Amino acid sequence: MNILITGGTGFIGSALKQSLQQQGHSLIILTRQGDAGSDLCRFITSLDQLGNDCALDAVINLAG
Repeated sequence: MNILITGGTGFIGSALKQSLQQQGHSLIILTRQGDAGSDLCRFITSLDQLGNDCALDAVINLAG
């Protein structure tokens, strides 16, 4: 699945990100911090970076 996670660099988001990656999901993390140094998922700072051709299966909102 292609999953967008907002707040994916926080406490819960980091644990969820690791679990979903282990299950083989493709992740896009929306964060204010920019690239958090992982090549296993894509980091974006704005939804405008997704583009019109990006197909998402799920969105998980953990942003405070």
